[in-house]
Amino acid sequence: MSGVCRTHSTVLPPQIGLFLALLLSPVLVSAGIWLSSITGSCVGENGKPMAGALLRFTDSANGHHFEVTTDSNGKFAYIAVEPARYRLQVYRARHQQVTFPDFFLEWSHQPLLIEINLQKNTVAVTRQVILAESFGTEEPALATPEDKDVAKARAINAQLAAAKAYLEAGDWDRALSAAKAATEIDPNRDLPWAWLANIDCDEGAHSPTTGTSLLERCVQNYQYAIALTPNATYYNNLGVAYSSLKDWKNAASNFRAAIQLNPEHAGLYHQNLGAALMNLAQALPNTEALPSVQTALSEFSLAAAATPPVSEAYYWLGLCQLRLAAAEVPGGSYKLAGESFRRYLQLAPGGQYAEQARTMVAGLQDFAVGAGHSDPKP
Repeated sequence: MSGVCRTHSTVLPPQIGLFLALLLSPVLVSAGIWLSSITGSCVGENGKPMAGALLRFTDSANGHHFEVTTDSNGKFAYIAVEPARYRLQVYRARHQQVTFPDFFLEWSHQPLLIEINLQKNTVAVTRQVILAESFGTEEPALATPEDKDVAKARAINAQLAAAKAYLEAGDWDRALSAAKAATEIDPNRDLPWAWLANIDCDEGAHSPTTGTSLLERCVQNYQYAIALTPNATYYNNLGVAYSSLKDWKNAASNFRAAIQLNPEHAGLYHQNLGAALMNLAQALPNTEALPSVQTALSEFSLAAAATPPVSEAYYWLGLCQLRLAAAEVPGGSYKLAGESFRRYLQLAPGGQYAEQARTMVAGLQDFAVGAGHSDPKP
């Protein structure tokens, strides 16, 4: 992979040159993710709501599991689920255990709706819109040897549900108090420490005077959560915290760890790694920066090819292709850059970068027609 910058004599249109100049400033922001909330319903073989069923969700990759019990209407909820492939086991009194061996719970800003139907032997997962205050806990209807742990988990979930509601309202002090209360219930559980980190990061992003210290505390709390239970979400969010501190090398390292731990859900992680590499490149001389841009291009390509695709990856992919084309190094192509911008507009016509992408498409069209330029050959 070459990093040599060759002389390029063709003059780019002003708007294209402007956006290439923007690449020299830190415009990329890595995206944080959080654990998904779930709510759902369960019906039995007779098609009626199944009350008092114990549902055990087990991560197929690492054996970690969580449990929830359906209420009198067959409903259930849980506020923090790691995106992964799960095995679901349904336990009921006087009934044989039912197992669904493999289904995927994705990351989502919105809660996931899980519909378990034993009559049809199906588990359906869809996104939904639900008010935060509708999340709750129910007393377990089945006695199990894990009653003490279940009660502790429910107490923790109650505090974290409150922390989540306060955080969404921008009340960081109360959110922090609720999360701290969760850590005191059981200091050896990772999730409350991760919530502390998440709250620190959120407040730090909105507090110009104390932002750095809050972000550093966010880093420490994520590191503590990872020491208890390493998972991809924590590594990703730790990478985002380092990105906010402009520590691009540590950010990239944590995004790579997230990819290794959860390759099936790696689209956003590849996007974030590409962002960290682009920001790292901006601090280097051009000849040293180009290899980092080429690697970022590869990461954005993987994010764009994910299922579902990360739409913003196409925009940043186009900018990588454009910068490399201007330097006449492998990976650069004005034609492919235009295609990437158009693909972004197809996926996100009203997206954050839609106006810039339309400007780039128009500028590249003018460039091709007016200059008669052909792409450099790698």
